[in-house]
Amino acid sequence: MNARNSAAAIAAVTLGLSGSALAMPGQMAITPQVQCDIEVVQTPDGTQLRPVARSGIDLSGSYQLTVETSGPAGSSSVSQGGEFALLAGQVQALGSVSLGRASGTRIVARVDVSGPSGRTRCVRRVTL
Repeated sequence: MNARNSAAAIAAVTLGLSGSALAMPGQMAITPQVQCDIEVVQTPDGTQLRPVARSGIDLSGSYQLTVETSGPAGSSSVSQGGEFALLAGQVQALGSVSLGRASGTRIVARVDVSGPSGRTRCVRRVTL
């Protein structure tokens, strides 16, 4: 995790009363036990989106990733999800989605991470 993501984690919005949190684009969402983010990596073949989670304690839960794209090549929607187990202090990738690089494509990626303390949602918006 780089300094930008660490600063985003501190600045993330936490809604402790409801047991859920929502991060704005580029920020890490935090519940009392789980943090999430969606990393965007440009590769020679396109764009890769990688949802990640981190916790200060060992815990398990589930995630649901949804990626919607629209642009010159049309539109698409991809969903994936599953179970995870986090070890305290470690960042864990929850999955990945690879997309092409058509200029003007708009991407909205959402990951919902559920654990014992509630649900955390991260959203990342990217325009290529």
